[in-house]
Amino acid sequence: MMTSSDLRILCISFFLLTIGCTIAPAASLRSPWGGVPIDPNAPTVDCAPASPLPKVLVYNGYYTDAHHSVVDPEAKAAYEAASRANEVFVKRIGRYADEYQVGRSESAAECAFSLLQQAAEQNAFGVAHLGKEGSRQGYYVQAFYLDGLSLAYLKIRPALAGSARQRDQVQSWLLQLAESTRAFFDDMARQNAGDGHNNLTYWGALAVTATGIATNRQDLFDWGVAKYRAALIEISADGTLPLELDRAAMALHYHLFAVAPLVLIAELGRDNDLDLYAEDNGALHRLVKQTISGLLNPEWFTEKTHVAQEVPSELDGSVIGWAVPYEARFPNPAISSLLRKASSTGYWQLGGLPPK
Repeated sequence: MMTSSDLRILCISFFLLTIGCTIAPAASLRSPWGGVPIDPNAPTVDCAPASPLPKVLVYNGYYTDAHHSVVDPEAKAAYEAASRANEVFVKRIGRYADEYQVGRSESAAECAFSLLQQAAEQNAFGVAHLGKEGSRQGYYVQAFYLDGLSLAYLKIRPALAGSARQRDQVQSWLLQLAESTRAFFDDMARQNAGDGHNNLTYWGALAVTATGIATNRQDLFDWGVAKYRAALIEISADGTLPLELDRAAMALHYHLFAVAPLVLIAELGRDNDLDLYAEDNGALHRLVKQTISGLLNPEWFTEKTHVAQEVPSELDGSVIGWAVPYEARFPNPAISSLLRKASSTGYWQLGGLPPK
């Protein structure tokens, strides 16, 4: 039987004999975002260079109780102050990626790529470490940053005109972050730790799935999908996630936080011939239904947890952005009404605006 190596040798021989031969490339993983026609009248973006970015991520937690539901205000403020500049950077890239996809600005795509390249040159966010008292917040944040960066990269990828070396540099950096994220959550799963199975793993899975598509790494894509499928098994008959329901006053909040990456992974699956929405008897639909119901009427979660729920102070992309692609697939009057009331649907951990 002729091997692929034999075929390549034969093709080269044929080429040298001017007969010609073409080897079909491996199928590429696909994303929801394709190229858009450039608007020559689109405003040119002001592309200020990236500020110095940290290579090492070390953050401390800010919850004080066993349910991780009571916030220490000082610790939370310290975390936000320490992470603010990094989040602003990721938001910038997402905003420029959207200006390309929606505003059809070529300079916006070029700026987003330039910022990614500058971050890659700094090996930004490349290493995560434990914080005080063994806090794993640095690892969570590394995954969050990769979520925003990899999804934004998928948006601008069709417009990239940089050299192959520049693209390879950015993709190698994203791969480093993805490998770190995958290793961390695999380790947590082996330890049977809560963050090896809860919403944090879902965000890690989205980051690795998106990076797998961005770099055409089937193993990364498959890992993210496997984590998605494991999440579906966790969804109860009533549409709740036990580990998120255990968050006491934050149960509704963390159901909203958990459903977002799962819907996005289902969207990425659709573009690669996987109907992840339908798997496990439509478990994701149960989660969406109960989460939306809780957002409209938190009393159900209050009765389940015996604690009054923390309700979002603003209906924005961090709360409801994930519902844009879901409602497009599965029209729902309640979701449509919430989206109309939302102040925005973009969220930095989703790379800006979600796919439609």
